Amino acid sequence: MEGLSARQQQLVQEELEREATRLQGYVDELHEIGCELKDFSIGLVDFIGSHEGRDVCLCWKLGEQKIGFWHELNAGFAGRQPISKLKESQD
Repeated sequence: MEGLSARQQQLVQEELEREATRLQGYVDELHEIGCELKDFSIGLVDFIGSHEGRDVCLCWKLGEQKIGFWHELNAGFAGRQPISKLKESQD
């Protein structure tokens, strides 16, 4: 914040705090409906689903038209697989 007066810095800091509070409200709202924001920078959200009696994470990323991927609970983003693989194993 070089070049800003003390008052300007204070205003910027206050705005930053308001926006952080607003963002936390969105994260809390996601949590209330059973979702977990995994990566803010890419808009990655996971939520628990069930397949063949076991819990799996269904995942969605900002820009995807629908929920099309899943992964094992401990696999994370690197373990994402198409949901069609879940359907194949049901046959």
